[in-house]
Amino acid sequence: MRQAWGAVLCVVAYAAGGGADEPTASLLETPAPLVTALRDRFGQDLRVLRLIVRPDGAEIEVQDPANPSHVDRYEFEDGVLGAPEPVQVGRNQKELRARLFAFAEVDLEVVPRLLPDAVAAARTEQARTTHVSIERLEKGDEYTSWSGPLICVTVNGPRGGALVEYKPDGKRRGVTRW
Repeated sequence: MRQAWGAVLCVVAYAAGGGADEPTASLLETPAPLVTALRDRFGQDLRVLRLIVRPDGAEIEVQDPANPSHVDRYEFEDGVLGAPEPVQVGRNQKELRARLFAFAEVDLEVVPRLLPDAVAAARTEQARTTHVSIERLEKGDEYTSWSGPLICVTVNGPRGGALVEYKPDGKRRGVTRW
């Protein structure tokens, strides 16, 4: 069964055995280098299909402004945005336009303050943040439609997990636990 979330920003927290050699800061806690790299490469009018941010890097699927029917995936690692890789998006251009969102619609600087709240809302022990996803998905109604952005925080622990949804301003919208 397919669940639809609207445009989604998902923060995923995962409980893994932590080690002393793990870095204390992450791209999730300090997303500014990613934001700067994206704006430097693509400018202010960046249109995004999907963005996944991990503590150590990111993956972004971006509309090619020179050919709007094309979307390319870029990896962001060690502070560098890599080369484009084509993404198959299908031939339905109306659907593609509906799924894309302006990067300016999402403020990644809100993510760091959501991480502790998501872990607490999940009520699972030893949770750890692993990544953030931003994408627009189809609503689950009788007509094909796409809603505004959501921030979803997924927390996994050794005894369960949760998906915690937020609006782009950081207001919690809901929690689904497992």
